[in-house]
Amino acid sequence: MVTVDADAITARESLMGKIVSQISDRGYYFADVDPGRPQALVDLRWAAQMAGRLIGCRTETHASAVGKRVPRKVTVVVVVAPANANRDGWGFDARVKSIVEDLLRSKETGRAVEKSA
Repeated sequence: MVTVDADAITARESLMGKIVSQISDRGYYFADVDPGRPQALVDLRWAAQMAGRLIGCRTETHASAVGKRVPRKVTVVVVVAPANANRDGWGFDARVKSIVEDLLRSKETGRAVEKSA
């Protein structure tokens, strides 16, 4: 018999709603996740894919190395894949990487400003 965890389903659907909202407002979703909870990363990726389906586009989920940006955290960025991009085409990964790096730089700059204020 398979049991269904209603709280887990509700949490994933809530996360999907947050991703849809942030992608619609800013063009990306950004989060720092505890790597000690691998299911959280799985749920986030699933929610990102479902969010893309809801808004009619394909999303890409990118994660940093543990602690690269925030100590003991994995930074995850969900972006909309370029509409005209062929996933297998030359330069696709470079374009997505550029988008993610720009977002990370802007977040680091924002945090530096917040800390100095």
